[in-house]
Amino acid sequence: MDNLSDKDISLESEATAGEYKSNNFSVGIISLIIGIIFTIGGGLAFYFTRPCAVGECSLIPEAQESVDNSLLSINEDMSKIELEELQLNLIAVNLRLGNIPSWSKSYDQAQTLIIENQLIIDDLETILQSLQLRENAQNMSAELPLSMDEWTRVENFWIEAIALIESINNPFLTPWIENKLEEYNDNLVVAKDSFEQEQMGDQLLSEVKQIAQQNEELNNNISSLEELKIVESNWQKAIEKVREIPLLTTAETEKENLLEEYNQYLTQIRATIRQEEIANNLYGQIQNKIIQAQNAQTNNQWTNAVNYWQEINNLISQFPEDTLKQPQLESLKQSAPENLSQAQEELKQAINRNNAREELAKICEGSGKICDYSVETNRIKVTLTSDYLRNIARIAEQSTNGVNNETDVLINHINQVEKNYRYLSSKYEMPLEVYNPQQKLIVRYD
Repeated sequence: MDNLSDKDISLESEATAGEYKSNNFSVGIISLIIGIIFTIGGGLAFYFTRPCAVGECSLIPEAQESVDNSLLSINEDMSKIELEELQLNLIAVNLRLGNIPSWSKSYDQAQTLIIENQLIIDDLETILQSLQLRENAQNMSAELPLSMDEWTRVENFWIEAIALIESINNPFLTPWIENKLEEYNDNLVVAKDSFEQEQMGDQLLSEVKQIAQQNEELNNNISSLEELKIVESNWQKAIEKVREIPLLTTAETEKENLLEEYNQYLTQIRATIRQEEIANNLYGQIQNKIIQAQNAQTNNQWTNAVNYWQEINNLISQFPEDTLKQPQLESLKQSAPENLSQAQEELKQAINRNNAREELAKICEGSGKICDYSVETNRIKVTLTSDYLRNIARIAEQSTNGVNNETDVLINHINQVEKNYRYLSSKYEMPLEVYNPQQKLIVRYD
């Protein structure tokens, strides 16, 4: 073997290689055949194991029965959970029907059922969406009050929910839909009414605050009782409007405080009006008394004048402070006491003049008329009568002729008359002037 040639080795190698190729070819063919067999077997298994692939299909009537039972279970009071369970049941039925292969003789019937079921599933989905909108509306309106924007959103929830269930045309769902439509429409009406109530409350609140602002501006520039009464009327209107604010609105949260505040303002303004009415009444009385006092003064009725001025001063003392009549009151406080003092002085002088007249009457008309008199404002005027002067002259002439029995009497008389004149002038603090019948001044006593 050690002497084998290269040629021998080469031939041996080729023979070995040929044998290997033959063996490998056989293995490949066998593998291919086995693969085909398994594929065909698997395909046949898939074909024959799919639902309703061959023979009668019990799945169709079972599915139909399940669907029918589900639809018959629908009632107007079904809850969201029950509707979801119904929808899931129909989805499960469709999934089972979807497994029926296209080569099955029941395929077309299965597809028809799937389509019919899907319509119901879609309707149930629409219902569930409406229930979600219902839940949104109820959640939002659970805590009142709501703003107008929030009530608008609640309205929209109900409107959308109604539109959704109205879009459903399924006789099996009609009882539930009709029941819910009534509920949804009732809630929509409530939402709309609540929006209107909120709008009304907002409007009323705006109006009362505007009135309050107007009153604040008026208060800063009030110049008459009429303007005060306008403010009072405004507060009354504001209070009435506050009371009209509906319950369960955002405006109602301010209602109690506003009523308390505005009633306080109304009480204050009424107290002010009462003070002003008292002031006006007193001022009117004072003005009437002033006219009466002035008329009395014009007619020299000084007793009446003093009484009127005393009444005026008494009325002034009753005058309330800090009223619109305060400027006039201040002027009266200064002038009325002065006028009273002046009237009292005039009364005193009038009394003095009257007393002086009484005393002059005694002097001039005692045992015989010796003089005429007048008492003026600033002087007393005495005019000796002609008879009196002739009598004096006669007595004086008799005295000169030696007849002296009346001389002493005459001297005493003249001295007494002069003393009386001086006394009157001093007592009544007025000059007393004595005139002859020709109105020539004889003597003046100061």
